[in-house]
Amino acid sequence: MRNGAYWMGLLWLGLADAVAAQGLPAFPGAEGFGAIATGGRGGAVYAVTTLDPDPGGVIPGSLNHALRQSGARTIVFRVSGVIHGIANIVHGDVTIAGQTSPGGIIVRGIICDGHYERNNCDNVIVRHLRSRPGT
Repeated sequence: MRNGAYWMGLLWLGLADAVAAQGLPAFPGAEGFGAIATGGRGGAVYAVTTLDPDPGGVIPGSLNHALRQSGARTIVFRVSGVIHGIANIVHGDVTIAGQTSPGGIIVRGIICDGHYERNNCDNVIVRHLRSRPGT
């Protein structure tokens, strides 16, 4: 009887661990390796209200200003169009929600001329954002 209880306990722990590991998806329908990324969930929300590239990241409402903030954050768009200029993701824990743009958003320079330079940020979710090489 004790042996059966031991095996039942191990089975219960194994099932509980498997259920806990599944977590919330990054977004509805997310599948694959990054499906449980948290991005900016539970953090501040920054609204992009200008298409100004703002390379220094000092203009509130610009994409680079929102990307340079630290901590968990979600970036939403109140504008549509093309942002010309390099967009650097400086800190991780960010969700860039391109689907919030009224007519779509394109960023020239988030991928620089066909190559991607890896930095030390992680936990990044980018959705519905078009990118073009160049600036």
